[in-house]
Amino acid sequence: MQMRTLWTFGDSFTADIKDLSDNHRQYLNMVKQLEIVSWPNLLAEKLNLNIKNLAIAGSSNYQIFQDFCDVSHLINEKDIVIIGWGLVSKFRKVKNNEFQNIYPNLNGVDNEIITDRNQDKWVEEIYSWENLIKTFSKSKYFNVYFWSGEEFRLNHKLNNQTLKQNNCLSMYDETEGKIPDTHLGINGHNKAADVFLNYINNE
Repeated sequence: MQMRTLWTFGDSFTADIKDLSDNHRQYLNMVKQLEIVSWPNLLAEKLNLNIKNLAIAGSSNYQIFQDFCDVSHLINEKDIVIIGWGLVSKFRKVKNNEFQNIYPNLNGVDNEIITDRNQDKWVEEIYSWENLIKTFSKSKYFNVYFWSGEEFRLNHKLNNQTLKQNNCLSMYDETEGKIPDTHLGINGHNKAADVFLNYINNE
C-alpha cells in the first residue's frame, strides 16, 4: 500500500530552512543548535506521512498557486495538502523570460502599484483560488487546509498571530529581541507542528 503524503506550499513561513540567512546563523549560534527542522517535516513525522514541502522563501501568492497547480496531478487520495498564503501585496513580473516575485516595499515599486496591491479586492482573488482548489480536492479525495502567514485580512483560523498565541515563538521572541526576525525559532517550529496537528484532527 502506497504511503500517504503531506504536501505543503507557501513562502518562507512554510519553507524548509536550507539556505541559512545571517539571522538564522546568529540564532543557531545563540541557542547552540546545528539546524532548524521546519514544522512541515515535524508534522509529517507526527502523522506518519511522506513529506513534499514545495514552499519557497519569497514566493508571491501567484507563485504558490502555480506551484500547487504544477504538481496537482501527483496528489493522491487521502493525501493532506496545506497551503500557506503570503501577503497579497506581493506579485510577479517577467524578467529575462522568467517569473520574478516582487515585494513592493523592497523592490522599488512606485506608490501607485503599492496602493493598488494593498486593496482588499486582491484578497477576494485568493478566495477564488481556494474555491477552485477545494473543488479539485473533492474530486481527488484529498484533504486541503489553508493558512495565511502574514496576511491577516484572509479569514483563516491559522495565521502568524494565532501561532504566536499558541506560544509558537519567533526567533525575535525567543531571543528577547536580539535576533530581528519574525520567522519561527526551533521551539516555534515544534509547537507549530502541534498546532497544525490539532487543527487537522479537529476540522
